[in-house]
Amino acid sequence: MREILLPAVVIGLAGLAGCSGTIIGISTGESFGGLGVLLVVREAGADLDFDCATGRIEEPMTFSADGTFDVDGTFTPGTGGPVREDDPPIPEAARYMGVLRGDRLTLSAILVEDGTTIGPYELRRGEQPLLRRCL
Repeated sequence: MREILLPAVVIGLAGLAGCSGTIIGISTGESFGGLGVLLVVREAGADLDFDCATGRIEEPMTFSADGTFDVDGTFTPGTGGPVREDDPPIPEAARYMGVLRGDRLTLSAILVEDGTTIGPYELRRGEQPLLRRCL
């Protein structure tokens, strides 16, 4: 099993509660940024930018009463340099999990195929991310 060590970014999702899919405490279009990651909330999930990868949460982010979440998505490793049309990066199935506490979001992911752990990351609501793109 390989392990990807990315800058610590814990997506703390406190203050969020799941109520029939309704997210209390965050809004569509809202962002959470941190060292090595940006998460932008969509109506049906979220988009993620990492230093050298992208991700997508492909279902509504619903939260338990304690602010935790565990949802399906994809993780697409970056390649550095231009992407060839005949050889695009292939998204990998992933599980994203975390917790929201106030304006702090803690986020981790596990790649389904091989169990690789990505994160944890610590993000803050409205904070600009610090991304170092792969070259």
